[in-house]
Amino acid sequence: MCLLPLINKLKEMGVEPLVVLKGRGTTEQHLVNNNISYVVIKSYDWLLIGREKITIKDKLKWCIKSMINAVAEIKMYNLIKKENIDIVHINSIYNPCGARAAKKLGIPVIWHLREFAEINKFMPKFVNREKAYKLISEGKYCIAVSKCIKMEFSKYLPENKIKIIYDGVDTSSFKTQKYNTKLNDIPILSMFGAIIPLKGHIDAIKAINILK
Repeated sequence: MCLLPLINKLKEMGVEPLVVLKGRGTTEQHLVNNNISYVVIKSYDWLLIGREKITIKDKLKWCIKSMINAVAEIKMYNLIKKENIDIVHINSIYNPCGARAAKKLGIPVIWHLREFAEINKFMPKFVNREKAYKLISEGKYCIAVSKCIKMEFSKYLPENKIKIIYDGVDTSSFKTQKYNTKLNDIPILSMFGAIIPLKGHIDAIKAINILK
């Protein structure tokens, strides 16, 4: 949902976007609705979710998935050449295939740093963190969506390569409305997100208790 407004704004600036999806899903319909060209090239993520540590079984599975990714990289390599791509933008740190293909062709790569990784036991973990950060660091620039994201990735990547650009919001899509409540001046706090540990709901509840 952050990518779509970015693409539409780039289109207004004369950029011709081509999106590569790693699989089929609901994103396809959004791209069709916005008249955005796309292709599907099957590949697998190098970040694993729900692991306290990477096991031997995970690594064995990755060996198989990496062979599929090798095929995906060849397809992306050919796509980049065919479409005469100038810049490869990686919208998430989850998948390396586009960056590897671009690297072989000497095409500039921009990584969008939107997610944390490995900062606690709930966070996704790289199958091979050294190779992951090495590939990301070889990109032209990294776009961090917050100061906190930049601060975390600066531990592993050259700080001068990381630029903070906040995600834009098309405010024309929203309408404000004042609600009448019986709570008078009592503040109403809302927290939106999946009810899973990494979203930090427990921390929020504890913080609100201190605030009270």
